[in-house]
Parts: sequence; C-alpha cells; structure tokens
Amino acid sequence: MTEKYITAELSAVIASRGRPGVTFWNRLEGRPRTRAFDRALRAEVRDALWMLTRQWQVGELRGEDAGSPIHAKVRVDTTPVRAFRPPGDDDKPLVADLPPQAGVEQLPVPLRMDGVEMSLDLRLLMGRYWLKLLSRVLPAAADAYRAAYPVRRPDPGEDAAICAHPLAWASYRAAATRLMDGAALYLSIVGGAPASTGIDEVAGSEAEVDALGTRFVAWFDRLICRPEAATAWRPERMEYGFVADAGSHGTPVSLVAQEYSHGRIDWHDLDAAPVPSDPGDDETAPTRHVLGMLPTAASFNGMPNSRWWTFEDGRTNFGGIRPDSTDLGTLMLIEFGLVYANDWFVVPFTLPVDTVARVRGLVVTDVFGERTWVSRAESDGWRLFRTSVAGGGAVADHDLVILDTADHLQESAPLDEVVFVRDEMANLVWAIEKTIPSPLGVGVAGAEAGHELREFLSRGPAPTPAEGTDIRYEVMTSVPEHWIPMIPMHRPGSDRAIQLRRAAMPRPSSPSALVRPRTWLLQEPGLHVHEEEVPRAGIRVRRTYRRVRDRQGRVRVWLGATKQTGRGEASSGLVFDQIVDPR
Repeated sequence: MTEKYITAELSAVIASRGRPGVTFWNRLEGRPRTRAFDRALRAEVRDALWMLTRQWQVGELRGEDAGSPIHAKVRVDTTPVRAFRPPGDDDKPLVADLPPQAGVEQLPVPLRMDGVEMSLDLRLLMGRYWLKLLSRVLPAAADAYRAAYPVRRPDPGEDAAICAHPLAWASYRAAATRLMDGAALYLSIVGGAPASTGIDEVAGSEAEVDALGTRFVAWFDRLICRPEAATAWRPERMEYGFVADAGSHGTPVSLVAQEYSHGRIDWHDLDAAPVPSDPGDDETAPTRHVLGMLPTAASFNGMPNSRWWTFEDGRTNFGGIRPDSTDLGTLMLIEFGLVYANDWFVVPFTLPVDTVARVRGLVVTDVFGERTWVSRAESDGWRLFRTSVAGGGAVADHDLVILDTADHLQESAPLDEVVFVRDEMANLVWAIEKTIPSPLGVGVAGAEAGHELREFLSRGPAPTPAEGTDIRYEVMTSVPEHWIPMIPMHRPGSDRAIQLRRAAMPRPSSPSALVRPRTWLLQEPGLHVHEEEVPRAGIRVRRTYRRVRDRQGRVRVWLGATKQTGRGEASSGLVFDQIVDPR
C-alpha cells in the first residue's frame, strides 16, 4: 500500500485531531449481500442528519420566501333567478317551487291521444284512490261512481289501436264495467263540474263529496307535474327553449336557453341577454355575502407527493401519456400536474342555489401574517364558467349561474322513442317510431305494434290475381307501419332554407286511408323539423317519466323528453315501379 495512506501512531493522531480525515464512498444506500431485497427496500435510515443532508441536496431546504395560506375572506354578491318561462311569454311561468328540470321539461300526461284512451294503469290508479277517499265519508256510493265513470269497453270498429294489441284488449275487457275510470272523474271536476254531479246516492252529503273532489284533484296534481298552459318544448327543434329572469350587479338580465335537450340544466346551457331596466324592480338588488374559511390544498388522482419517501396512488400514470408535439393542452396539463400541482389551493364556500353570483373580492392571509389581494382573471382567454351573450360570440361579465339542478334522478323505460334517420336511396328523412305508448300506459316496440295493427286492419280474404297473368305491376312498395316520412319543403318566405314536414304513407289494405303516427312526439299538428336538426348520424328523441326529490325531500315526477345522437343512416326499402310475381 502507498505510504501516504498509512498513518503512524494512529491513536495519537486521532486524539490530537492533528490530521483531517478523508472518506471515500461510491454509494449512499446499503448494498444487500443476500438474494432477499426486503430489508433493502425498507429504506432504513438511522441517522437523521443524513436525511436532512439529502433534503438539502435536492433543494427542499432552500427558502422561497413564500408562505402557506391559512385564512381567506371572500365577498360574493348574489341575485335570485326567478321563474323560468317560455320565450316571449311573460305571464306564464314554468317553474313554481320545483327543480329547474321538473319545471322546464314537464310535458302533458297522455290520457288521450289521437282519439284513443291511453294510460289505463293511471286511470285505474286514480279510480282506486277516489274510492279510497269516498270510503271514509260515503262508502255506499262506490257502486254509483263505478257505474257513472266506468272503464269503456273498446269497439273493434273505432278502437283498432286497442283491439289490435292482445294484452291491451284483454286488460280493457277485464276492467270494463267492473272498475272505475278515475281520469274521467278528474277531467269532469277540472272542467267545472262538482264531484257530486249526477250521483243520486250522495244526496245530503254533496258538500263533503265536493270537498273530496277538490282533494282528489290536488292529489293528482302533486302526483305528476304537468304544464298548466304553455310548455318549453319546441317541436321544430326537438328540444327545449326557455328564459329565466335574473339580475347581474343590480341590472336585470334574461338567461336564455335556446338548445336544451340533454336532461340536466347547468350554467353552460344559458346565455345572458340584457333587458330594459325597471327602476322600481327591487328583485335585481344584489345580496352581499362575506365569508371566511380555511384554504385547502387542491388534490387529484395521481398527484405527485411533495414530501420525500412517499409514493403516489398510481391511479393516474402521467408517464403513460404520449402527446403530440402540437398538443399544447395536454403538455400544459402534464406540466401543471408534475410541477405546479402543490401550488394551488381551494377556497370552498356555500351559496344559495337559483342565483347569479359574482365574486367581488378575495383576501388571503398567509402564515407570516401578510395579506394578499387576489384579483380575477381579466384576460379574454380565460372563459371557464363565464356565461356567453345570446346571439353572439361575446362573453358576459364574471357571473356564475348556480341552479338547483338534480344530479341523480330515476328514469323510467321510454314511453315513446323516435329516431330520425336519413335514407339516401329514397332521398327522404324517416321518423322511425322505435317505441310507442300502448293504451296500457307503458311503451311497446313500434315494429311489433305496427305489425299487429296492420294485420288487424287487413283481415279478410286476400285479393286473387287474374287468371293467366304471370306478372303484377306495383306503383310503390310499402314500408313498415312505424316508419313516418318527413318530406323536404321550403320554409315560408325563403327559396333556399328547407324544413322537414311530416307526411303520411297510404295504408296497403286501404289506399284511401293514411298511416297515422302513434307517438306524442310526431302527433303535433302541422309538425315540421328544421333540416339542420337531423345530421347524417340522425337523432334519437325519447320521452320518459323522471323522478327526483327536491330540497324539501318531496318526490317530484314529470314526463320529459331528451335528444341524443343517432347511429347513422338507414334504408326503408321504398322503391317505385316494380314488376313482381303475383303468387
């Protein structure tokens, strides 16, 4: 060994500290000498000074002159959002103490459609409830009400839609003359006739029975939310349109929703439209809220931990993201998640719903006692949660619309469902009734119901071809019963704009008769749909019962419609001028 590495009288040199020591190393962690790595992976540290040195090495002890926030005080001004209403109808609000969805989406309950009595289940439910109410006051009059308001027996000549469906025909025959039609009594009371009208058995107790009638009407009105007059449904767009009156910093504002169809009202469905100011309108005066709270560090799945020797949960793999060189949004998100994630804090506070809120100021106090005024982002590039202006690409002021929207609701099976598809071969748009409402009150397959109705109406001997003929000429082939044509027509006053107007196909068994639509969505008189509403992928419109609880815990049920994107084009098989085998 080289002489310079040998120290003579080492004990004396160490005692006198006369020579500085020099240490050589090539690893900082332990080197395992066995096949088991359990102890090596524990990262055991017996020297706290080594941990501090390691933190100094990676820069954790470097001062940044930044303090953590410990308190925040915010001032928010809110103005209420008043009743929703159809556009241009100031006197008919849609919402009265209801969640916005229930007030905007509600559609009429189908008790009768196209001359056919519908919703037998609902009619029998209403009849049972009335007899239950009557049993507490005058049980002897139950048979009289069954006789006065019976379930009508279907007539095969007039009620083909009921008689063609075996289950509906059997249900109506079983209930006819035995059970009470509560809907008939309800419509009679709503029409102005007292509940005791025409019933001799209630003589002397008319006042009590009429009071029960008022209670009966109130019960059914609570059972299912229905529009009293106008609805927000726009059949030409197959979506909803409504206006909400509100205020912004003391200025009246209308919040306009022009294309709402997805079933959950939120701030991005509304556009701001200023209205003339009314000096006597005190409802637009803002309410001040001053709130103090403790800031909370923002967190998300896979967020890198800022402390040493801690591991992430692994639910987000930033290393597995492979963005393109031009994908700046993804690159910025990765940089935020890996570099600046622990620099963000959340200041949670609670505000009343159905209001328009504006943050007027935010003051943050850090651990050094310094206060910092946080101003809002004034750049036009930051538009998150900012409401647009109706009719243009501008952005309204820094207001946040907070609505009492139900996140979770129960939805029934579709009562009716219509799919609008394009048929390039026939050069038409078809409205296919995938599901139609049956007279029993539930949805049934449109193809099956259409086949049953066609077979019912075409009963009788089939036409026989003339003797000695080998061919037969068909002017036009038929299409399924549940395919309703939408023919293109010019919009009134325009030579270029096209709208799709509902037409009808002739019935094969009787060419003079036309195939009528059987869904509420297509039975609108003079229905027309704007052509741009039916893209190449088509659209799917569904009408379902929806159920939710409001803030007071009360159950709200209504009948609403939603619109979704379809699944592409379709072919009806419609052809003209065909020669076929007569056999």
